[in-house]
Amino acid sequence: MAETTAPLPNYLCCVRPFEPRDALAVKTLVSDAALSTVWSFFTAALFRETFWELLIAAQAVLFVVFGVPGDLCLMTVPAFFAFVLAAIWAAHQIKVIASQSDVSNIPDTYQSLKRTNFWVAELYEPITGPAARFQLTFVSPQDVEKYQTDLKGLRRVVVGTCGVRKNRDDPQGAWLQRMSVAKSHRGHGIGTKMLDVACRFCGDAGLSNVRLQTTECNDAAKSLFYNRGFQILNYIHKPMFAGVRVGVYMFTKNVKPSRQSLEA
Repeated sequence: MAETTAPLPNYLCCVRPFEPRDALAVKTLVSDAALSTVWSFFTAALFRETFWELLIAAQAVLFVVFGVPGDLCLMTVPAFFAFVLAAIWAAHQIKVIASQSDVSNIPDTYQSLKRTNFWVAELYEPITGPAARFQLTFVSPQDVEKYQTDLKGLRRVVVGTCGVRKNRDDPQGAWLQRMSVAKSHRGHGIGTKMLDVACRFCGDAGLSNVRLQTTECNDAAKSLFYNRGFQILNYIHKPMFAGVRVGVYMFTKNVKPSRQSLEA
């Protein structure tokens, strides 16, 4: 009886090392990730005491110094809110520009050393694009090479990024950076898969720990890191706008070096 081969699923995802053809997609994803927390930062600022102190101070200056009537002062409140939102958006835009420095030359920044690397999550999906609900199957780069012919009917889309850089303060540690997943493809385990690949790489490279940072506004990232065994190493407040500060978490996870790395 002839052996039959089961058809490949319509939605496949492969986490693989970065290639030059991914450059534009990576820049877009990193930029989108940097801008995705604008509204979260704004709502977080609303609950800061400093924000309301600034608002009251601005109203007092208008009323006392410039003699603006009280009712007109109240009418400037929406303008103050809009100004703060615009300032936060501008700060995120600056962050986007700064983030382009390392992803503009990934081969030199992330792939020139033995203990560093950069990965993308590449999705193989129907030409018509993602359905409202779909089941994702993860495959290895070797599987992609094996089934290359069968994949010709699917389009390739880079939907995730993740990089590991050297920790200059700890020779046995690494920093995980530029982790992002396209908003349209979140909730399918892509971030978890990339995180596991990065941690396994660090263990195989003989490293003992991985660290990363995320803000208090990024609840999805914090939940992911907790679920994958990361622990909070530190928590600090960084200035965001006009005295308003945002909390930044530093996470860490111990990774077990592989036997091959220990014997090398």
